[in-house]
Amino acid sequence: MKEKVNNLIKKVIIFRDKINSNIIMRNCIINILFMIFFLLLGPIFEENDDAGIERIASGYNSEPSSYLVHSNILFGKILSTLYKLIPSVKWYVLLMYTLIFISFSIVSIVCDMVISNNTLSCILKYPFIIIFGFELYCRPQYTKTAGIAAMAGGSLLICTLLNIILNNYNNVKKKYISILVAISMLWIGSMIRIESF
Repeated sequence: MKEKVNNLIKKVIIFRDKINSNIIMRNCIINILFMIFFLLLGPIFEENDDAGIERIASGYNSEPSSYLVHSNILFGKILSTLYKLIPSVKWYVLLMYTLIFISFSIVSIVCDMVISNNTLSCILKYPFIIIFGFELYCRPQYTKTAGIAAMAGGSLLICTLLNIILNNYNNVKKKYISILVAISMLWIGSMIRIESF
């Protein structure tokens, strides 16, 4: 019995070390925990606009439509196509929460990239996630979601470009992936609501 407990402790320590060494995994796991906590509080749409957008995209009274209020037609096409494929899934809500989660993960990763002191990084990013996480997860609104996506993309792009200028990137593939993710987040944020820029 004692040997099984020791083996379990060793496996937990190995898993913890793997998480601590992988910046992306560590930040995603922490953001998943925050997201679960906030979703347990019971989210509601802050404005009627989001409920209206969801109804238009899902085809509440007719066919799913890509002509959404204040959003790019391409974003509407993506949503309406998803609703046509699997109408029982609330795609609008799912996409908003996925985008919020990805945005907070990127902001957390950028904090770790910029601030080498782990304690200071935690002091800055966790209050940010708690304050804005409550607003975004518990009271989602498409303008705020577009704003956090743009902020995450912009901060990642600035951080990546500064690291390129300072020659801190040894891995060329990692550099291009960071730039691609940053531009994608900026583009997605602008598709949801260009006025949030």
